[in-house]
Amino acid sequence: MTLGVIAAGGRGTRMAPATSWVNKHLLPIGNGRLMIDCPLDTLRGMSFDQATIVTGCEHAGQVSEYVQDGHDWGFSRVNYEIQPKPAGIGDVVSRVSHLVGDGGMFLILGDNYFSVAPCLDLDVNMAMVWEYDVGSTEKAKAFGQINRDRFGQPCSIVEKPFMPEHSRIVVGAYFFPKDVVSRVHDLTPSARNELEITSLIEMYLMERRVVVMPVEGVWADLGEWDSLQKFIIDCARGENDGSGSSARGASSRI
Repeated sequence: MTLGVIAAGGRGTRMAPATSWVNKHLLPIGNGRLMIDCPLDTLRGMSFDQATIVTGCEHAGQVSEYVQDGHDWGFSRVNYEIQPKPAGIGDVVSRVSHLVGDGGMFLILGDNYFSVAPCLDLDVNMAMVWEYDVGSTEKAKAFGQINRDRFGQPCSIVEKPFMPEHSRIVVGAYFFPKDVVSRVHDLTPSARNELEITSLIEMYLMERRVVVMPVEGVWADLGEWDSLQKFIIDCARGENDGSGSSARGASSRI
């Protein structure tokens, strides 16, 4: 069985000062929903029966009080793991590595919205990332990018490229096979003193073990104000209901 994980920690500095007293993932996003509803709906849309939420110490009680056992989203159980301090997405993987079985793990960032849930129908020995076209290389500078060799195969990943080669970015959804348990312990802290998810992806890229898939439907980064405001306005206009209903209709092998 594949482990389904939501990363809902961090300081939420892009959303300050609101995040001084509330977990970023509990901010409202319109239609009576909170941000964390999005990844919860995505996991259920992928047929996950259980979920594990990794969150920080400061607001852990707020998150667990809202989600509780996950029954309102259709989960049979929701587990919680604590990340004592923000230390990177790689650190999130490390903190749930003891739960990873033969089916590997799927990790989604708590501030990412997918109108259509990613599909995991793939070789479980391969890592998997998803790309979304943000429309311009200028916008792509704020994210990570997969670069390809002359044969079109993924060969490297660059975090916040100064001169992006294209407008496709790596979004906050990742699948790692079961050997991630050992790989994640080989990570060393970056200049930011964090365990970077890009470093983990790079390990699999070096072995040609990464599948890159396009995002279907709409994707949004709700973790910064401009993007969140646009999302709320689109919901109000009916351009994006934010309900995750299309994700619930998706099918995937778990």
